[in-house]
Amino acid sequence: MRLGRSFNLFWAGQAVSNVGDRITIFVVPTVMIFLLHASPLQVGIVAMAQYLGIPLIGPIAGMLVDRWDNRLTLVMCDLIRLLAVAALPIAYWLGVLSTPLLFICVAFVSGCSIVFTVGYLVAVPTTVDQQHLVRAYSRLEGTRSVAEVSGPSIAAALYHALGIAALVVDAASFLVSAVCIRFMQPFGEKTVATGSVWSRLGSEVTVVEMLDRVAPGLDAEVAKQLQRVLSKQELIFKLATKVVGIDTKGSALKLILEPSVGGKSETLESDVVLVAIGRIPNTEGLDLADVGVKTDNQRRIVVDEKFATNIPGIYAIGDVIKGPMLAHKAEEEGVALAEILAGQAGHVNYDVIPSVIYTAPEVASVGKTEEELKDAGIDYKVGKFPFTANGRAKVNRTTEGFVKILADEATDRVLGVHIIGADAGTMIAEAAVLMEFGGSAEDLARACHAHPTLNEAVKEAALAVDKRAIHI
Repeated sequence: MRLGRSFNLFWAGQAVSNVGDRITIFVVPTVMIFLLHASPLQVGIVAMAQYLGIPLIGPIAGMLVDRWDNRLTLVMCDLIRLLAVAALPIAYWLGVLSTPLLFICVAFVSGCSIVFTVGYLVAVPTTVDQQHLVRAYSRLEGTRSVAEVSGPSIAAALYHALGIAALVVDAASFLVSAVCIRFMQPFGEKTVATGSVWSRLGSEVTVVEMLDRVAPGLDAEVAKQLQRVLSKQELIFKLATKVVGIDTKGSALKLILEPSVGGKSETLESDVVLVAIGRIPNTEGLDLADVGVKTDNQRRIVVDEKFATNIPGIYAIGDVIKGPMLAHKAEEEGVALAEILAGQAGHVNYDVIPSVIYTAPEVASVGKTEEELKDAGIDYKVGKFPFTANGRAKVNRTTEGFVKILADEATDRVLGVHIIGADAGTMIAEAAVLMEFGGSAEDLARACHAHPTLNEAVKEAALAVDKRAIHI
């Protein structure tokens, strides 16, 4: 009876081990991909490390049950799984496999694993006789005695029951791995936005910035969060660094980099160099000097509050005049000018022009930054709310970022709103409307917001201005 219980425990241990093996090999990559933003190569290395011990365990198990054919089967199956787990992410990283092909390969390997499990459940109880298993456990227990084992049918039934559980886990792991692989690709302002796009398309991106921070026009706290998020998406940042030259000889472009304050140079090789150091007005070819239209030292056309130049009948709007070079700013100026020419009171409030950086996640802002308020000597209050506490963001798995609201200390009037998170470019419109009418943080906090929506984070940040946030 003692060996009979060992017999049952042997099968139970085998089945539970199989279940744990399937869970581990797919849960770990899932965590690496979604929480740690690991690259396919990093996932492959960890998965390979998980499987390194299996080919060593196989022969030992084979010798214990005195079945050399089973030992070889174990070794071959484990080696094939090891190579598949290690090779697929590496091939993806090297560009040999596209995302759809990788998805198909994972489905094939997972399907084969399920088929193998079914065969194992059917074949092993009939091919490995009871006496071999008894001898195996006798050796493990330090005795050579072989006793009659009772209840072999119970042992087989237990093995099949737990084995079916392993099969279910295999099927679930296939779905998890398929979803993981399908979404494995990651995650000045133009430089960051363009770099984020190319990174998500699978390129290795290095951002070289002459200043000591990314997106200098942003609120510093938001810019720091943006850099952290993009770094997790494997963008490399070289801050306080300038490009002093590019060697175009050879198959790769070689950038010569130096610290902004001077120092030792270094070389950076790249396939493509995207120059995003700012824009200038496109006024060449307009013959402005010939007609006497004044321009400033940045080649922008000088206009008054009604967009009129110094030459009667000539007006200018958009990127050729001062102000942010944004399409929606130019559109508002066009509408205002049309109203002025029609005898109406056209006007553009330049303090409430929202700006958006189309990274993933997006960054949107309107009004003053915290640094601008400090420089102006304005007393202010801050309210922040993270998307990790927003229900819709948690369901969408887009919890990176937060909403930050700056309000006047005395009047509670909202002076600036800054958002980093999914769909920030859409949410910022609510803040712009509020600020256009001189609204306060309390006005925003008292407005009912639908649930569940991302915009609830804006309401919570407004409540946080007076330390009244509900869900944090």
